[in-house]
Amino acid sequence: MNIAVRTGGDFMSRIQLYVQSGCSSCLRAKEFLGKTVDDFDVFDIANDPAAFDRLEARGISTVPVVLVDDEYCFAQDVAVLAEFLGVAAAAHSLTPETLLERYDRALSLAIDLIRQVPDDLFIERAIATRDRSVGLLGHHVLNVADRLVAGLDTGHWVKSTPILPGDMNNADDVARYGEETRAKLRMFAARAEDFAFRSPIRTYYGNPSAHYLLERSVWHSVHHMRQLREVLEQHGIVPAAAIDAALTSGLPMPDGVWD
Repeated sequence: MNIAVRTGGDFMSRIQLYVQSGCSSCLRAKEFLGKTVDDFDVFDIANDPAAFDRLEARGISTVPVVLVDDEYCFAQDVAVLAEFLGVAAAAHSLTPETLLERYDRALSLAIDLIRQVPDDLFIERAIATRDRSVGLLGHHVLNVADRLVAGLDTGHWVKSTPILPGDMNNADDVARYGEETRAKLRMFAARAEDFAFRSPIRTYYGNPSAHYLLERSVWHSVHHMRQLREVLEQHGIVPAAAIDAALTSGLPMPDGVWD
Protein backbone atom coordinates (compact mmCIF):
# COMPACT_ATOMS: atom_id res chain seq x y z
CA MET A 1 0.00 0.00 0.00
CA ASN A 2 1.42 3.38 -0.97
CA ILE A 3 1.46 6.15 1.63
CA ALA A 4 1.67 9.43 -0.23
CA VAL A 5 3.95 12.09 1.20
CA ARG A 6 4.01 15.50 -0.42
CA THR A 7 5.80 18.68 0.61
CA GLY A 8 4.91 22.28 -0.07
CA GLY A 9 1.18 22.10 0.66
CA ASP A 10 0.24 22.91 -2.95
CA PHE A 11 -3.10 21.11 -3.24
CA MET A 12 -5.83 21.67 -5.82
CA SER A 13 -8.74 19.96 -4.02
CA ARG A 14 -10.24 20.37 -0.56
CA ILE A 15 -8.63 18.37 2.20
CA GLN A 16 -10.77 15.46 3.38
CA LEU A 17 -10.31 13.88 6.82
CA TYR A 18 -11.87 10.46 7.47
CA VAL A 19 -12.50 9.58 11.12
CA GLN A 20 -14.72 7.64 13.47
CA SER A 21 -16.29 8.83 16.73
CA GLY A 22 -14.31 8.36 19.91
CA CYS A 23 -11.01 7.78 18.07
CA SER A 24 -8.15 9.56 19.85
CA SER A 25 -5.88 9.74 16.81
CA CYS A 26 -8.79 11.01 14.69
CA LEU A 27 -9.50 13.80 17.15
CA ARG A 28 -5.84 14.79 17.32
CA ALA A 29 -5.60 14.88 13.51
CA LYS A 30 -8.80 16.94 13.34
CA GLU A 31 -7.50 19.44 15.88
CA PHE A 32 -4.13 19.63 14.11
CA LEU A 33 -5.83 20.40 10.79
CA GLY A 34 -8.04 22.97 12.49
CA LYS A 35 -4.93 24.84 13.63
CA THR A 36 -3.00 24.34 10.38
CA VAL A 37 -5.24 24.76 7.31
CA ASP A 38 -8.01 27.17 6.40
CA ASP A 39 -10.73 24.62 5.73
CA PHE A 40 -11.30 20.89 5.40
CA ASP A 41 -14.11 18.34 5.29
CA VAL A 42 -14.65 15.64 7.92
CA PHE A 43 -16.32 12.29 7.25
CA ASP A 44 -17.26 9.80 9.98
CA ILE A 45 -17.02 6.35 8.37
CA ALA A 46 -19.03 4.73 11.17
CA ASN A 47 -22.05 6.89 10.36
CA ASP A 48 -21.50 7.70 6.68
CA PRO A 49 -21.65 4.57 4.46
CA ALA A 50 -20.61 6.51 1.36
CA ALA A 51 -17.45 7.73 3.11
CA PHE A 52 -16.65 4.19 4.19
CA ASP A 53 -17.13 2.99 0.61
CA ARG A 54 -14.76 5.67 -0.74
CA LEU A 55 -11.99 4.45 1.54
CA GLU A 56 -12.73 0.79 0.89
CA ALA A 57 -12.47 1.42 -2.86
CA ARG A 58 -8.88 2.57 -2.24
CA GLY A 59 -8.07 -0.44 -0.09
CA ILE A 60 -8.00 1.66 3.09
CA SER A 61 -9.48 -0.01 6.16
CA THR A 62 -8.41 2.23 9.03
CA VAL A 63 -8.68 5.86 10.13
CA PRO A 64 -7.67 8.63 10.53
CA VAL A 65 -6.81 9.20 6.88
CA VAL A 66 -6.36 12.48 5.02
CA LEU A 67 -7.27 12.41 1.34
CA VAL A 68 -6.51 15.16 -1.18
CA ASP A 69 -5.85 15.26 -4.92
CA ASP A 70 -6.13 11.47 -5.21
CA GLU A 71 -3.34 11.04 -2.68
CA TYR A 72 -3.75 9.98 0.92
CA CYS A 73 -1.86 9.98 4.18
CA PHE A 74 -2.43 7.91 7.30
CA ALA A 75 -2.79 10.53 10.04
CA GLN A 76 -1.92 8.50 13.15
CA ASP A 77 1.45 10.28 13.13
CA VAL A 78 0.98 14.05 13.09
CA ALA A 79 4.59 14.48 11.92
CA VAL A 80 3.81 12.45 8.80
CA LEU A 81 0.59 14.41 8.27
CA ALA A 82 2.52 17.67 8.66
CA GLU A 83 5.05 16.57 6.03
CA PHE A 84 2.20 15.59 3.70
CA LEU A 85 0.73 19.08 4.08
CA GLY A 86 4.09 20.84 3.91
CA VAL A 87 3.87 22.38 7.39
CA ALA A 88 5.83 22.07 10.64
CA ALA A 89 5.02 19.80 13.57
CA ALA A 90 6.20 19.85 17.19
CA ALA A 91 8.95 17.45 18.28
CA HIS A 92 9.03 15.18 21.35
CA SER A 93 9.19 17.01 24.66
CA LEU A 94 9.42 14.10 27.15
CA THR A 95 12.23 11.57 27.49
CA PRO A 96 11.54 7.82 27.20
CA GLU A 97 12.31 7.45 30.92
CA THR A 98 9.69 10.04 31.82
CA LEU A 99 7.16 8.53 29.43
CA LEU A 100 7.60 5.08 30.96
CA GLU A 101 7.12 6.51 34.45
CA ARG A 102 3.98 8.34 33.32
CA TYR A 103 2.63 5.20 31.67
CA ASP A 104 3.08 3.13 34.80
CA ARG A 105 1.10 5.67 36.80
CA ALA A 106 -1.53 5.93 34.06
CA LEU A 107 -2.11 2.18 34.00
CA SER A 108 -2.50 2.12 37.77
CA LEU A 109 -5.15 4.84 37.55
CA ALA A 110 -6.83 3.14 34.59
CA ILE A 111 -7.20 -0.12 36.53
CA ASP A 112 -8.89 1.81 39.37
CA LEU A 113 -11.32 3.40 36.89
CA ILE A 114 -12.13 0.11 35.20
CA ARG A 115 -12.92 -1.57 38.52
CA GLN A 116 -15.67 1.02 39.02
CA VAL A 117 -17.61 -0.07 35.94
CA PRO A 118 -20.74 -2.04 36.99
CA ASP A 119 -21.86 -5.07 34.99
CA ASP A 120 -24.83 -3.33 33.34
CA LEU A 121 -22.67 -0.42 32.17
CA PHE A 122 -19.87 -2.73 31.03
CA ILE A 123 -21.91 -3.87 28.02
CA GLU A 124 -23.41 -0.48 27.09
CA ARG A 125 -21.99 1.74 24.35
CA ALA A 126 -19.50 4.29 25.61
CA ILE A 127 -20.82 6.77 23.02
CA ALA A 128 -23.98 6.55 20.94
CA THR A 129 -22.25 7.16 17.60
CA ARG A 130 -19.83 4.24 17.82
CA ASP A 131 -20.28 0.52 18.43
CA ARG A 132 -17.75 0.23 21.26
CA SER A 133 -18.84 -0.89 24.73
CA VAL A 134 -17.60 0.65 27.96
CA GLY A 135 -15.87 -2.64 28.71
CA LEU A 136 -14.08 -2.57 25.37
CA LEU A 137 -13.07 1.06 25.93
CA GLY A 138 -11.47 0.07 29.24
CA HIS A 139 -9.75 -2.89 27.61
CA HIS A 140 -8.48 -0.62 24.82
CA VAL A 141 -6.75 1.67 27.33
CA LEU A 142 -4.75 -1.34 28.50
CA ASN A 143 -4.34 -3.10 25.17
CA VAL A 144 -2.60 -0.04 23.71
CA ALA A 145 0.11 -0.55 26.35
CA ASP A 146 0.22 -4.29 25.77
CA ARG A 147 0.69 -3.79 22.01
CA LEU A 148 3.39 -1.18 22.70
CA VAL A 149 5.52 -3.59 24.75
CA ALA A 150 5.11 -6.33 22.14
CA GLY A 151 6.05 -3.87 19.38
CA LEU A 152 9.15 -2.64 21.18
CA ASP A 153 10.23 -6.22 21.85
CA THR A 154 9.74 -7.45 18.27
CA GLY A 155 10.20 -4.29 16.19
CA HIS A 156 6.72 -4.81 14.71
CA TRP A 157 3.70 -3.02 16.20
CA VAL A 158 0.23 -4.47 15.64
CA LYS A 159 -2.82 -2.30 16.34
CA SER A 160 -5.05 -2.97 19.30
CA THR A 161 -7.66 -5.72 19.50
CA PRO A 162 -11.01 -4.39 18.18
CA ILE A 163 -13.13 -6.81 20.25
CA LEU A 164 -13.17 -8.01 23.83
CA PRO A 165 -11.47 -11.39 24.33
CA GLY A 166 -13.90 -14.14 25.25
CA ASP A 167 -12.53 -14.48 28.79
CA MET A 168 -13.20 -10.85 29.70
CA ASN A 169 -16.82 -10.62 30.78
CA ASN A 170 -16.73 -7.92 33.43
CA ALA A 171 -14.64 -5.13 34.91
CA ASP A 172 -12.71 -7.46 37.23
CA ASP A 173 -11.57 -9.54 34.25
CA VAL A 174 -10.32 -6.44 32.43
CA ALA A 175 -8.66 -5.10 35.58
CA ARG A 176 -6.71 -8.37 35.96
CA TYR A 177 -5.56 -7.99 32.37
CA GLY A 178 -4.50 -4.46 33.32
CA GLU A 179 -2.35 -5.74 36.15
CA GLU A 180 -0.68 -8.22 33.79
CA THR A 181 -0.07 -5.48 31.22
CA ARG A 182 1.35 -3.12 33.82
CA ALA A 183 3.76 -5.86 34.93
CA LYS A 184 4.93 -6.29 31.32
CA LEU A 185 5.52 -2.56 31.00
CA ARG A 186 7.51 -2.51 34.25
CA MET A 187 9.65 -5.41 33.06
CA PHE A 188 10.43 -3.50 29.87
CA ALA A 189 11.16 -0.29 31.79
CA ALA A 190 13.65 -2.16 34.00
CA ARG A 191 15.80 -2.89 30.95
CA ALA A 192 14.98 0.24 28.92
CA GLU A 193 18.24 2.02 29.71
CA ASP A 194 20.01 0.14 26.92
CA PHE A 195 17.10 0.26 24.46
CA ALA A 196 17.58 2.16 21.18
CA PHE A 197 14.56 4.46 21.23
CA ARG A 198 15.63 6.07 17.95
CA SER A 199 15.23 2.76 16.14
CA PRO A 200 12.25 2.42 13.76
CA ILE A 201 9.25 0.23 14.57
CA ARG A 202 7.28 -1.28 11.71
CA THR A 203 3.57 -0.39 11.74
CA TYR A 204 0.77 -0.40 9.18
CA TYR A 205 1.01 3.40 8.86
CA GLY A 206 4.80 3.73 8.51
CA ASN A 207 7.99 3.21 10.50
CA PRO A 208 8.02 5.68 13.40
CA SER A 209 10.76 5.68 16.00
CA ALA A 210 10.32 3.68 19.20
CA HIS A 211 10.34 7.01 21.07
CA TYR A 212 7.44 8.29 18.99
CA LEU A 213 5.47 5.05 19.43
CA LEU A 214 5.98 5.19 23.19
CA GLU A 215 4.81 8.80 23.34
CA ARG A 216 1.79 8.06 21.16
CA SER A 217 0.81 5.06 23.26
CA VAL A 218 0.97 7.03 26.51
CA TRP A 219 -1.21 9.91 25.38
CA HIS A 220 -3.50 7.51 23.51
CA SER A 221 -4.23 5.53 26.68
CA VAL A 222 -4.54 8.64 28.85
CA HIS A 223 -6.96 10.23 26.43
CA HIS A 224 -9.21 7.17 26.51
CA MET A 225 -9.01 7.30 30.30
CA ARG A 226 -10.52 10.78 30.07
CA GLN A 227 -13.36 9.26 28.06
CA LEU A 228 -13.85 6.50 30.62
CA ARG A 229 -13.99 9.04 33.44
CA GLU A 230 -16.64 10.99 31.55
CA VAL A 231 -18.74 7.86 31.01
CA LEU A 232 -18.62 7.09 34.74
CA GLU A 233 -19.62 10.64 35.62
CA GLN A 234 -22.52 10.56 33.15
CA HIS A 235 -23.85 7.51 35.02
CA GLY A 236 -23.56 9.10 38.43
CA ILE A 237 -20.33 7.34 39.43
CA VAL A 238 -17.60 9.51 40.96
CA PRO A 239 -14.30 8.48 39.30
CA ALA A 240 -11.77 7.14 41.77
CA ALA A 241 -8.79 8.34 39.74
CA ALA A 242 -7.93 11.91 38.78
CA ILE A 243 -6.11 12.79 35.57
CA ASP A 244 -4.00 15.77 36.55
CA ALA A 245 -1.35 17.99 34.99
CA ALA A 246 1.40 15.86 36.55
CA LEU A 247 0.23 13.06 34.26
CA THR A 248 -0.63 15.01 31.10
CA SER A 249 1.93 17.86 31.03
CA GLY A 250 4.11 17.64 27.92
CA LEU A 251 1.95 15.00 26.24
CA PRO A 252 0.49 15.96 22.83
CA MET A 253 -3.06 15.30 24.05
CA PRO A 254 -6.14 16.29 22.07
CA ASP A 255 -7.98 19.25 23.60
CA GLY A 256 -11.38 17.61 23.28
CA VAL A 257 -12.64 14.34 24.72
CA TRP A 258 -14.80 12.70 22.06
CA ASP A 259 -15.05 14.64 18.77
